[in-house]
Amino acid sequence: MSELTKTRRSVTHDALRKSLSKSAASPLYPHSDVETYANNVFMSGPEGVYQGALGTKVDYDFARVLDAPALRVAASYRRLAVAAGSEGLLEKPLATRRRDYEGDDSRLLSERYAQSCSWARFDVVASSHRGDLGYLVAFTKPERDRTAPDEGRDLIGVVNARALFDRPRGYMFAAGDQLILVHESGVDLESWNPFRRREGYGADVERSVVGRRTFSRKGFTQGVLDAGGSVFGIVVEHDNDLEVLASDGTSKRLPEPVNWRCFPRSARYVNHLHVTYDDHVRIYAYVHDYFLRGERGPATGKPKQVVLA
Repeated sequence: MSELTKTRRSVTHDALRKSLSKSAASPLYPHSDVETYANNVFMSGPEGVYQGALGTKVDYDFARVLDAPALRVAASYRRLAVAAGSEGLLEKPLATRRRDYEGDDSRLLSERYAQSCSWARFDVVASSHRGDLGYLVAFTKPERDRTAPDEGRDLIGVVNARALFDRPRGYMFAAGDQLILVHESGVDLESWNPFRRREGYGADVERSVVGRRTFSRKGFTQGVLDAGGSVFGIVVEHDNDLEVLASDGTSKRLPEPVNWRCFPRSARYVNHLHVTYDDHVRIYAYVHDYFLRGERGPATGKPKQVVLA
């Protein structure tokens, strides 16, 4: 395994082109985000959100399913959370087939600014770099079966990040069952389990938070643009670079990217960090114990790097 992690593998443009099965023009260029869910791909941008079907026969016949400008999108529980900047945080029920949509069935979850969005179990977190840390939108407990026709998931209310973390400044986001706040002194993590929420207690922060941890780290909030997390650790985008704080305490700085993405809810890429540059893509795969979750936290280990040129 140690020999594998030392190896940097490169795939040339010609090799990629020979293996290409199908391609199509993007409905949005440049786009702000891409999400895949239930064999569909969702692409967001200033003109709205577009959906295309995926499968054995790839269908990139995109159709617009939301007109609101979208900075980021995140799908779970058959719904698409949409961070729409100054227009707030939206949510749209998802249909497997585009023809099953009936008009504009999206709803506004909060009018507060939302730069990015992520899922904390069945709750939605809005991130903001404007100094207010962000907020969490809490819902009633849904049916455990995420494919159930009616999940009975109703909005309870909005919880300010300062009610979750006792910090004056920072950037909050979610990864799986973790609420994470990057701040000037380090990183705070709270294990979040809203299935413990009691009826009639609103968001019931007291019961939903089941554990807290703090890691010291200086200088995180100097120009934080975005952040994300997965089993291997936490990724923080600064003004001029990208920093990876691995769960073993080591850190790695990468050059300023065009885009990047990790996959905390993926079945196959949960240990991956994909970083896009002008002329190539880097894929970092953390291969040591990436399957470990829960109390032991994210995985540790050095990444194997694959470069797609």
